[in-house]
Amino acid sequence: MITLLNQLAGQSSPPSSDEPWPELPPPDDLWPRIHARIPDDENDSRSLRWPLIIAGLVGILIGVVICLSLLLQLHPVP
Repeated sequence: MITLLNQLAGQSSPPSSDEPWPELPPPDDLWPRIHARIPDDENDSRSLRWPLIIAGLVGILIGVVICLSLLLQLHPVP
């Protein structure tokens, strides 16, 4: 993840170390350069609006079906 952030910012990767969690550069130095390289096109987000709504509704319906099937399995049969 750190390597990817540095690549997006146009910096070289930090040298590898034995530390389990390497230090990130201060966000004030890194984020403006990354944000400048991300395209900011509102038309892209508008084209994804309905597919995301449909995918969300399908996910909710699948969740409801799973919950109902689990509840029916827990219901004691006389």
